[in-house]
This record gives sequence, C-alpha cells and structure tokens, in this order.
Amino acid sequence: MKALLVIGDEEDWEAYARFKAQLERVVPEGFRYYTTNYQQILDGKLLDIAEEKVIVLFFFPFEYWNENIEPPDMKGIYGTVEFLHKFNHFWELVDNRLSSFYSDKKIYFMNDPKHIAADRDKELTKRILSRQGIRIPTTIDTRDLEEMRELIASEGPFYVKVRYGSMGKGITYLKKGNWRTNFRFENCQLLNHPKDYGWDFIDVTNDFSFLKQLMALGENITIEKEIDSFLIDDRKFDLRVYVCFGKVHYIFPRSNDPDAVIMNITQGAIGHNMEFILGDLDDQISEISKMAIASVEALKLNFAGVDILIEKGTKKPYILELNAFPGFTEPERFNISEAAIYEICSQKWD
Repeated sequence: MKALLVIGDEEDWEAYARFKAQLERVVPEGFRYYTTNYQQILDGKLLDIAEEKVIVLFFFPFEYWNENIEPPDMKGIYGTVEFLHKFNHFWELVDNRLSSFYSDKKIYFMNDPKHIAADRDKELTKRILSRQGIRIPTTIDTRDLEEMRELIASEGPFYVKVRYGSMGKGITYLKKGNWRTNFRFENCQLLNHPKDYGWDFIDVTNDFSFLKQLMALGENITIEKEIDSFLIDDRKFDLRVYVCFGKVHYIFPRSNDPDAVIMNITQGAIGHNMEFILGDLDDQISEISKMAIASVEALKLNFAGVDILIEKGTKKPYILELNAFPGFTEPERFNISEAAIYEICSQKWD
C-alpha cells in the first residue's frame, strides 16, 4: 500500500477540487489517499501517514499566492522577478517541511518542488527548450526605446510579456499602427488590474510614454516576434497539450477572433473539442505530441500543460509556454483527473 498525498487549496475549484472529487469516486488500487492544504504544511500540522511510500501531488497554492505574492494591495508592477523569488522561497519551505516530517518515508513528487516554479520564468523556459532544439518564438533582446520603435515600424509585430506572469496578464501587442496592452495606463502611468479577470486590452497606439515605461521594466519583460497564426474557421487558436509521465492525454484547442491578441480562456477565448483541429492538423498531431513531451521532460516535470501555436503557411508548431499548474478542462470534455490517477497507479515508484 502506498500513500497519495494531494496538496491544494479549496479556492482552486478548477483543478484541485475536481481531482479530489475524482478520488472520492474512485480510490486508486493499492493507494490510500490524503488531502491537505498549504497552510497546514507551513504551520507544521502535517498528516500522519502510515505508508512507507508517499507520492505527493501539488496543486497551485492560491491562498498563499494571493496573500503573500500578489495581494490586493500589492505595490509595483505585476510579473516582476520578485514574484519568482517569493515563489521559489515558498517551495523551499514546503519541500523542507515535507522532507523533515516524513524523513522516515520514501517521498516521490509528481512535480518536484525544486523544479516546479521554472515555468514561471519565460526566458529561462525558452533557453532550456532552445538548448534541446525545440522550436520557440524568436526573442528580441533590446530594451532600448528608440531601437524598439524602429523594430515595430520595420520588423513587427511583437509581443511584450511580463517575464514572470501567467493567465494572459501583463501582455502588450506592438504592430505598426496597432499597439494594444492589457495593463492599465492612466495619467501616463503603467498600472495593474485589481483582479485576475478583466485584463481587457486597450489601444495605446503610438503612445511613446507608454512604450518608455514598458521598456523600463528591463529584464522583467520578454519580447517575442509574433508567429503568424494558422486559422481554422477564420479563428486564431492555440493548443493546450496535457502531458503526464511522458504521454499526451489530451489536446485542448482554444480559439479567439482573428485579430485577438491572446488565447487564454481567462481573457475571453473559448474552448473546443479535439474535432476542431481534425482534418486541418492531422499530419501535425504526432509532431505536436513529441514536442510537448520533450518540453515537459526538459523542464524536469512529470505533469504539465504545454501551449502550442501553429504557424500559418508552414503549419509548424511552436512552443509558447509551459504550465506546471494547468487548469483542468471540464470532466465532460476530458477527465484529466482520471487520466492522472491512472498514470500515478501505473508507475513503479521504486
């Protein structure tokens, strides 16, 4: 008998709550499962576990994040390096608490806390993937205001993203005659939105005071050349590929209007079943799957969602981002919890 320790917050209704509900319906054979939250771990109130082998599955620590990393009264701009420093420190605490309390156990991690935050650094992720020969967008290194103005006019469009952000927040699109951002920009000041939702895009075309502030974020942003997106049914789309223990379990297409900036569901895109891409990308599915698996392995993860864009004309897939905490689709679309439990049970855990 082995123990499955599942750690998350009730606020995570999209992934943690769905996974717990699946466990309550079907207990994995050969396992006893336990659930707890991060505050209990940080307070030293860990669960007594009799089993000698403990497999730990982490979900996103929403409560800690919202109280300590991105609180409502947060000062400064969203997605800066301080986010990563605080997040890494959190995982060091969790790792130390678990290792100390269960020192007499053999602990296995679905995603090791030493690597779990790597996906939050977009530049680090791209460097790791590039070294593995995995196709990624072209990165622009300049932070010089005048050089960026010239690049927009001659070589754009470009995406400027906060380097340590997620959920489609803190993104700017720069094309000659068409600049859009989902930051607030009021009284010549770059500002965040107060909540995760509602980061709507506004027109800042040729507002050089905005561009100056954006470039001043320096290493806290990443700049990428736009990949001209392949369209299906006159809609721009990307693919969220769910990888677990070296297997692709589901490909989730997400689409938006052809002039949309991003494909995040939280920012207005809609999800589709796999049938959305069948007939158009049948020949690409094998390469898409191999790239997604290789990307997850390159970041030393076992479970992740990989975001992939298909280039117009060539139909070549490009890795946009990885997510160690991907939102789960509705079970009616695909039961990711069930698939993950199956894979956990299938591992030897030697």
